Amino acid sequence: MSLNPTPHPTQWSLSPQPFAVVSALEVMKRLPPGYLVESLLMEKTVNVLVGPSGSAKTFLALSLARSIMTGTPWCGRMVMQGKVLYVCAEGKEGFPLRLRALFTHHQDNEVATAPLMSIIEDSLPLSDTDTKERLKLTIWQQNSEGPPVRLVVVDTLARCVGDFDENVSRDMTQLVKHLEEVCKATGTTVLLIHHTSKQGRTERGSGAIRCSVSSLLKIERLGGSPATFVLSGEKQKESERADKMYFSLEKVAESAVLVLAQPPADASVCGGPLTRVGDLILAELGKQGERTLSQLVDSLQLPKSTIGTVLARLLKAELVVQNKKRGPYSLP
Repeated sequence: MSLNPTPHPTQWSLSPQPFAVVSALEVMKRLPPGYLVESLLMEKTVNVLVGPSGSAKTFLALSLARSIMTGTPWCGRMVMQGKVLYVCAEGKEGFPLRLRALFTHHQDNEVATAPLMSIIEDSLPLSDTDTKERLKLTIWQQNSEGPPVRLVVVDTLARCVGDFDENVSRDMTQLVKHLEEVCKATGTTVLLIHHTSKQGRTERGSGAIRCSVSSLLKIERLGGSPATFVLSGEKQKESERADKMYFSLEKVAESAVLVLAQPPADASVCGGPLTRVGDLILAELGKQGERTLSQLVDSLQLPKSTIGTVLARLLKAELVVQNKKRGPYSLP
């Protein structure tokens, strides 16, 4: 009797298999993705636009959408033309007024332009695998009927998390992964509209959102009359951060549209975008809760002096708190 019997064929299939590998030379031959919106949104990626309530997030998303639909530059930035799929899970009552104002302001031919936007008037439970597959099918169907869907806007993330918890890192990482699969399968780009925390300084929920997306844009209301809004590039994974852009709302019919505006006289002190190290620190604190200076140095692998300098700036700006001297740091 053999002490080492030949494995049954089914046992071979259960044995560990090597990972698939690709040579660096083959990887370098691949064409890099282009920009959906020049130096702002890369094609086939997941991105997020954050801002407090009343900061014109939807007006900004509609402005971007209209440029993509018509193929006209957005605030001087070239765009890739195509259809837009808009998930209107919040503010459905006022959405028709905003659309009519947008087309009226730009004097667009509604018969030619409006069909390039399709709207889902319901929330999508993005926690469900079934939702991911249905979203793919919807985009493929739209692509078969004309120009491809270049942009999917999810307005808002809070209405579409499904059974996920936006405060749980694993959930938000999985949500972004679901949408990345949609992007890869369909060639579209996703823009999530998300709220900031009560303090209005960072995005609400887990720091995994910031870590997982390709770019994070933040729009804030600066005040004044008429109010001025500033758009900052908080994170750009594959390029330098976009310069600040200033906007105001211009009344059109029963609604308004977002238009470019001059920077306010005190723009130099209007809370600019955080440094890259600041982004890393905020993301780490959002993920871990509390971290000491030594723990941040170990996890981020950056010089202690650099992290200490940036922490001092974040404390002064009240973006982080420290309950006692030399104690751990945390988000407000």
